[in-house]
Amino acid sequence: MPIPSNMLRMSSSTKLVEWIGRVSAGALGWVLVFMGTFGALFGLVQLFFGPEWRGPVGSLVVLAVSLLVVAMGIYGNPTYRERIHATLG
Repeated sequence: MPIPSNMLRMSSSTKLVEWIGRVSAGALGWVLVFMGTFGALFGLVQLFFGPEWRGPVGSLVVLAVSLLVVAMGIYGNPTYRERIHATLG
């Protein structure tokens, strides 16, 4: 993971803590992406192959929440967040 330019002026202990925080945020972001993807797949399976008495509303809610979790996981990853901020200005 590349070190941002604002981290070059910090002390070594601050750099270490900042690096640990970035790695942890990245790992948790990927966990959210995988959990959201799993939830979206579950929602799609329930929507098309689930019992008819349950109805499509619950599956669509699960699908929407799962896609929101995936978006939060992508935005929570520091590398992607910096790219989004650089792209949007």
